[in-house]
This record gives sequence, C-alpha cells and structure tokens, in this order.
Amino acid sequence: MFLSDSHQPTLLTPRHYLDGNVTEREIERGFIPGWHLVGVSDEFPVDGGFRTISILGRDIILWRRGDRFVCFLNVCSHRFCALTAAVKGRFLERLRCQYHGWEYDESGQTRKIPDAPAFRPLEQGRLGLVEYPVATVGDLVFVSFHPAPETIESFLGEAHSICAERCGGDWEHVWSWEPTCDGNWKLAMEITLEGYHTVAAHEGTLGRFPLPREEAMTHLFQDDSHTGLMVGFSDSDHPEISRTSRLIRRLGRTPEYVYHHQHAFPHFGVIASDAYAIAQAIYPVGPDRHVNLYRMFVYRGHRPSWRGRLLYPGHAAGLRGFWERVFAEDRAVTSEHHRGMSSTVLPNGGLMSRREERIIHFQAYVLGISSDAVETAGSKPRV
Repeated sequence: MFLSDSHQPTLLTPRHYLDGNVTEREIERGFIPGWHLVGVSDEFPVDGGFRTISILGRDIILWRRGDRFVCFLNVCSHRFCALTAAVKGRFLERLRCQYHGWEYDESGQTRKIPDAPAFRPLEQGRLGLVEYPVATVGDLVFVSFHPAPETIESFLGEAHSICAERCGGDWEHVWSWEPTCDGNWKLAMEITLEGYHTVAAHEGTLGRFPLPREEAMTHLFQDDSHTGLMVGFSDSDHPEISRTSRLIRRLGRTPEYVYHHQHAFPHFGVIASDAYAIAQAIYPVGPDRHVNLYRMFVYRGHRPSWRGRLLYPGHAAGLRGFWERVFAEDRAVTSEHHRGMSSTVLPNGGLMSRREERIIHFQAYVLGISSDAVETAGSKPRV
C-alpha cells in the first residue's frame, strides 16, 4: 500500500546535490550526531586485533579488547602522527605510535613515553587519545563521533531488531565491500529507497523479478528519520523464490515470505529476507563522491538437514555474487545520475511516482538539516 494519492514534485534542487556547503551542513547536522557502521566482529578474530578506517574526515582505529571494542582517533597526542598506517593488525596490550613509540592503554591514556625525563614537567595521564563511543548490534559494530549520542536502538529504529536477529548468530557474515563511488551520497541513498528502477537498471539481476503489486507492498513512515518497506510474496511469484524457500526449510527455518527494507536517516539501511540480510551505510566524500559500506549475512541454519548443509556453500556464494552485481549496477547508475544533475541545462521535470514516495520522506529530512545552507524548492510531501 502506498501512502500518497498522486505523484509528487521533488523537494531537492540539483544544487542540493552539487553544492559543497550543503554537504558540509549535512555532515555537521545529520551525520556527526548519529551512529556509523564500521565493521563486523569477526573481522577482529583475536583479542588485540585492530582495524583502521576513514569516515567523514576522521581517521579512526577500532581495537578489540576481550569481548568489547574501543575506538580512538588514529592520531598520537605527541605530535599528531597517525598511530599506525596499517589497515589491520594486532596490538596485544597497548597501542603504539609508529613515529616515536608513545604507548596508550585501552582507555586511551598514555602509558609509556620513551625518554620520559626529557618531557618534564608533564603530569601523568595529561595527554591521551581522542575516544569515540562504540555500540554493537548482533555482530555489527557502530561508532559515533558525538560525545553523548542517542542510544543505538533509537538511532536505528525498526532496523535495530532486524540487525540484532539477522546480522549474527545463525546468520553467517559472508561478504564485505567498501567501494568509493562517484556521485552525491544522497543519490546513492535514494536509489535504495525505491524499486521502480529495477526493471531498467537491473535487467539481468533484480529485473528478472516483476515489480511487486501495490497490494503486496507496505510503505512505512515511522517518524521524520525512519522509513520502512515490507513486501509480501509467495512461492508462486517466481521459481527462484520457491527453490530458496525449500532450502531455507532444509536449513531449519520456516519461511516468512516477507522482504524488509528499513532505513535510519541519514545513511543507514538494512535489507532482509528469509535467506539473507545486508547492512549498508553511505558516507559522503565531498559533494561528488561517497563510500558505500556493505556487510552481508546469509542464513546458514540452526539445525540444518544434511541436504541443507550440502547446499549451503553454493547458496551463500550465489547470493553474494548476485548482490555484488546488483550493487555494482546501482553504483554505475548513481554516477550517471550525478552527471545528469550536473548539466548546465535541465529539462522540465523533477517528479516522483507513488512507488518512489519514500524518497520524498528522505528529502524532507535532508531539508530539515540543510535548509539554511541553500534555497529550497518544492512542497512538503502529501502522505
């Protein structure tokens, strides 16, 4: 069921996608207060394992300490060198700066300064690392750059329960991908908020499946920063659905026949079906580039039959390959969408169908965090 009774104009102008001042305001007001997906716990298989990543202009180091994770700015407090240039590795007891060997414990406090007498007078513990809050949901690991962020449950909304259930446990992490892509980050977000493009843009993948009937779909606008989609289906809708359902039963799960897609603005989304779950986060790198971070989980079964155990590896590999192609197609279209937006002359247009109405909900959110950075156009969504 769609919530609008007619098509609607877009709320954002091309300038919203092209102006660097708008991107800066969006980062400041929308991204910084939120939570950011940075990885999965099995990417840190041993105590002391670490991973470095750059998000929103901040280079961070995520470090496993026993069963928990800590996160610091990857910058030494001595003379501001990056602590490490490694993408991943292991620090057993302390983080150690690659330049002069300063060492820090899991609270970020300075624990060893080579030739310490040369720094007198210096109070012990005066200089430490910048620490950021960390939260885990299922096996997903999130970081916030706000000193007192809202709870991760509040930020994720309805996506929280899906991530907690299907991103860990009986669901195996099978794929990670973090491409840097051309195009404004909002275009990458918008393509995830509608399925109208699938027939043309995904002709060989998602386009094999017919567009869902309106009566099979439920659009949800939970509040200003959360939206959802549920699609009901059955074995009779497509032979591949029937084959997957049989396998899911052999893996020990009764199919629900519901496709979920939940979004937490500005940049997080999770897709989930009976067979797989995919968490996605989108990070701007200026007005014309973004990073797409994906983590995919496949249901491997609680008490699978011998047929289920035998078929699962090929099933998981097939799903991974399928969605890798889908997201590569999204990436190509987003780049071309940005190129069209950048044209010095544009036709009349800027129109959203009822099937695309969740984009209007997202654009209304964007206006709320960037309205004083650029003049806006359009009207509020009629839903």
